[in-house]
Amino acid sequence: MAELPPAERLPKLRVQPATGPHTTQYQLDQLAAAVQSVHMRTSHDVGGIASATSASALSDRCVQLEVDNGFLREEVGNLKRDVSRLHATIDALQTRNRTLTTALYNLSTELRALAATVRQQRAGQADHQIASSKLLYPLGRIGSVVDKSDVLQAHLHAMSWKPKFPLVADAARIFVFGLCGSGVSTLINNLTSLFNETYEAVAAASRSNDRVTTNNTLITTHAKPEIKFLDSVSLSVSRDDYSNGVLKAIVTGELPHNFSVLTGDVAQALQEAEDSGIPATEREMHAAIVAISYGVRDENDKVKSVLRTHIHELNDLHPIIVITNVDQITSPEELAILSDQFERMTGIEKKRIFLLNNRPMENDEPGFLHQCKTLYEILMATLNTADLNHRKLNDERSTKRKKIAPASSVASSLNS
Repeated sequence: MAELPPAERLPKLRVQPATGPHTTQYQLDQLAAAVQSVHMRTSHDVGGIASATSASALSDRCVQLEVDNGFLREEVGNLKRDVSRLHATIDALQTRNRTLTTALYNLSTELRALAATVRQQRAGQADHQIASSKLLYPLGRIGSVVDKSDVLQAHLHAMSWKPKFPLVADAARIFVFGLCGSGVSTLINNLTSLFNETYEAVAAASRSNDRVTTNNTLITTHAKPEIKFLDSVSLSVSRDDYSNGVLKAIVTGELPHNFSVLTGDVAQALQEAEDSGIPATEREMHAAIVAISYGVRDENDKVKSVLRTHIHELNDLHPIIVITNVDQITSPEELAILSDQFERMTGIEKKRIFLLNNRPMENDEPGFLHQCKTLYEILMATLNTADLNHRKLNDERSTKRKKIAPASSVASSLNS
């Protein structure tokens, strides 16, 4: 708070002795005027002091703001330089990325070419080993592989496969089915030749779209126990001879193995099979292989629908799908997606789908070893299915016999 002016600055009052009321009033008026004068001087001095203090603070604040503004301008300049450097770095990285992408593409192309060359060399070396070796193991053609570390060493067990699949006691019966031109008979020849030293055409076959097999035929291998393949008449979509339950009757053993699908009378054949006294269980199939040429994927929806319907009829046998003629596919990318395409088309899971060239091959031909491996995998998968189906059939028959036994006992007690 501002100090009052010194006493010497105050106006001096002359107080006369009071001589009457008029004199006292005059003095009071004088005193009031002096007080008002002092108040006005004090207010002026206080305002001046306050104004001076405020102006000084504002001046200091303005100086500080100028300093801060200069600092901010410097920071903005630094940030602009950093942004410019960042843009330059991004441009350099993008250029480098484009260079690396081009280099990786070129490297990928070179690696694919190198892999193809290595595969060809390995195939040539393996086939050369097979052709030059005099060592023969028990399993015919596949047993001629010298390198025991190869996957094919497992093939040595295939000649006597009963320990591996004990439930198929006497023989495994495998139904082989497919569209015309898919190579059903050729597939059977390749599978049965696994047990021979050379390729043997036990079934009439031709690599064409024409139907070669005209009657269902049961073909037996040299394996122990026997493996029997039912070489079936190929399916023609224009004339579906397997409709109306014919396919189901064949695989369940209700129709004889040699039933003429093209010309036979179904009702008559069913009656003859029943009259023969041979139970259907001795004719029923334990597993199924469906051969489909890769070209079926480009067929119309009717062809695919008919094929899918018959595959579903075989679902109880858990069919194996073999895509044939894949050696005619030249694009690796196209070959890579083939299993996925047929999984969607057939409804069979991809692990049960195999790709096969499926053509007659001599032991010294390139690709012979690879085809033998695939054929062996198909055979083992099929025998495994046969073993499981045989187990299922045995369980069902055992349960059925248990249910029938009490009824027989009741009948015997009633007769007695």
